[in-house]
Parts: sequence; C-alpha cells; structure tokens
Amino acid sequence: MKKLLTTLLLITMLLSVTKCGTGVSGLQEEETISAEEYPRLLARKIWKHPVITCEADEKCTQLLYLSTFGKCCYYEECGKGIGNSLSYKNYSYDEETGIITIYGEDKTAEVGEMKIIRYDDEILLLQTDMGVVEFYYDGPAPSVSEECRAYMDGYSSYCNVVDLKGDSVLIGGIRYSGNTDELAEDRLASDAQIYILDIQTLVIGTTETSTHTYTEISKEELGQVISEEPSTAFIWYNDNLEVEKIVCYKVTRTTQSNN
Repeated sequence: MKKLLTTLLLITMLLSVTKCGTGVSGLQEEETISAEEYPRLLARKIWKHPVITCEADEKCTQLLYLSTFGKCCYYEECGKGIGNSLSYKNYSYDEETGIITIYGEDKTAEVGEMKIIRYDDEILLLQTDMGVVEFYYDGPAPSVSEECRAYMDGYSSYCNVVDLKGDSVLIGGIRYSGNTDELAEDRLASDAQIYILDIQTLVIGTTETSTHTYTEISKEELGQVISEEPSTAFIWYNDNLEVEKIVCYKVTRTTQSNN
C-alpha cells in the first residue's frame, strides 16, 4: 500500500509540473535554455526531508522535485505547502553560485531562492528561505522513538560526525564508509550546543523497556565520543552556515532471557 501511495504521489507531482506550462513535450520544444544548464544529478528525482516530529498517521515529509526543463515542486507529502512553496512553478540554476532561483507562473517574478551547499547522488543540502535543509534520495531515513522526537525538531541534517579540526567539525553522510575524501568541513558556531541522546532498550522475552538520557557535553567531550568511531548525529545550521547544534544519537539494545 505504501509503495502504491508513493507511486500515485509521484504521478501527481509530475502532472502538477506539466500543468504549470504547456505539457512536457511542449515545454521541451519551447524552452530556449539548454537542459544541460540544469543540474542533472538533482533532476528527475524526488528529494525527501523527513520531519521527525511528524505523527505516525500524518504525511509531512517534505518533498522537492526539480525537472531538467526548469519546473519545480516543493511541498509536504500530504500536499500542504511549506511557507509559500505552493507558488513554486519554475526555476533557474546558476552553476557558479549554486543558487536556484524560484519563480511562479510568471518566469520574471521571483518567489523564492535556494542555495546548494553540497550534493551527491544521495543527499542534497540546501540553504532555503526557511533555513538549511538536507534532502535525501533513496537513502536511510532517520528513525527516532516517539518520546525522543522533540529533541530533533527542526534539524537540518542527519549524518555522521567523524572528527574535529580546530573550530570545525568533519561531517560524513549517513552511509559514510571511511573515505575521508567524502567529508565536509563545517565551522562550529562560537555558541554551538552539543548533546548526546543515549537510548537504552532492554528486551526480556516479548517485552521491551526503553529509557533515555539527554546530556549536554563540551567540544572536548565530543572529541572523546568520536575518537574511536564516527557518531550518528542530527545537526542544525545557522544562517551563516555554521553548525549551531549537534545531537549525537546512540542506541543500545540489550536482550535478556526471561527464564
């Protein structure tokens, strides 16, 4: 059923894209801008940003779609707009600056702007009018127990914190495999907050009991945490693209016999 709903959503998004203009084939004939000017790696994919605080029966994952011929859609899975995103119809892309300029039906009236911070075939980190948001394509989405969701409200990125370098933190994707060439170096804000969310789950037979602690730590203590292996983390960026908050996410599951 979930796969069917996703397929129907994709069809709906594609139909909404074509309705913005004269249809896919017509647009491709009318466009004077070459398709090569659009970032092909970004296009023809549905990029997703899971909203951690979303209730289980709600559909508020943020979806972003960019076409190779200058059309775009951005809204929640339920169809609700994000800010003024329901007015997003067209876009242009400046490869030198990484800026995606958003237009409405009128391609001369700018209604929004996004700046690409970095991307690869799995993640797309954008600075938007509503903050810094990381989108995923076919990657592992974060899963957080209900009682801990509030700690992740408004997060920017779900990643691995790998190392510290002076006043910066080295960050790898959630599938980081140890290749240091894949690391991004982001500056820590002077007032950055760092926490560890430690979830302990005890399984006895068919019964599970979970407890958690949420503890603020220093930069030096973070260095100790990641000295042996990277830490899965949620991070927040400020408007200056500095890391202003890190929540290292640790889950320990212990099984005991009920005999």
